Amino acid sequence: MRIAEVDAYILAQPEPKRSTLNSMRDMLHAFVPETVEVIGHGVPYFTIRGKKYGGIAACKKHMLYFTQSSAVIHQSADVLQGHTHGNASVQFPIDVPLERTVLERLVTLRLREIG
Repeated sequence: MRIAEVDAYILAQPEPKRSTLNSMRDMLHAFVPETVEVIGHGVPYFTIRGKKYGGIAACKKHMLYFTQSSAVIHQSADVLQGHTHGNASVQFPIDVPLERTVLERLVTLRLREIG
């Protein structure tokens, strides 16, 4: 379920951030059609059965995908080579969405984790 607050967050971003966020959002809904969007800490998160499985944010010089799990990051070290990542987030360029295969791996692992 898409919500107006996420629409507003994305629309408030300048291009190319807006297009990149829309691409990420579309991929997340394609991977998990029953996704419900929420806003938390001022940014969009994506949930299933009330549990967050991912989030996206536009920063000044990069974009972020939040995995909600440090274990997911550790289990994805092979596909995250070349990406700057933190304990539970991955940075990507403002004008290029995270690669579909990488995002799908992160989502799949998180969904397994939350059951």
